[in-house]
Amino acid sequence: TPEWVGPLLDQPSANIRAEALLALFRYRYVTVKRHPDVPAPLLPQSLIEKMPLLAADGSAEVRRNLIYGFARFKDPRGLAIALRLAQDPDRWTRLFAVNALIRMADPSALPVVTRRLKDRDARVRWAAVHAVEVLGQPDTTGGLWNDRDRHVRSAVAEVLGSPKIVGN
Repeated sequence: TPEWVGPLLDQPSANIRAEALLALFRYRYVTVKRHPDVPAPLLPQSLIEKMPLLAADGSAEVRRNLIYGFARFKDPRGLAIALRLAQDPDRWTRLFAVNALIRMADPSALPVVTRRLKDRDARVRWAAVHAVEVLGQPDTTGGLWNDRDRHVRSAVAEVLGSPKIVGN
């Protein structure tokens, strides 16, 4: 439970902090799997208040595991963290941060997501294409028609060809 795992977020070992963050995700995930008709439990506010410090952790694994939970479960309390980590040096952290921003669908994320359309990692660009669709700005993807990655080009075609875009 969060009460048992929460104190581990303050441990000096990055490995322990990273595992504690995964345990918090698993707590929510298992609850949903056992009771699919019940929304995922929210993490206590006391743990959410520790997360900005964890978002600045020197360990990429800690930052990645932190944002992974927000990428899987919508929780608007993680918006500032997702905006920050969408610009992280670690590609997986950026990817999970963009996925979290897709889930949150907050229009204030558009400038950060738009910058990720030029990310050096194709997976992050692919996610950013889908994020701008969710944020209502799919026309910003046009420059990616010639992206060197076929998955990114496919995402652009998919987004621009979606019924809600074509119908406008």
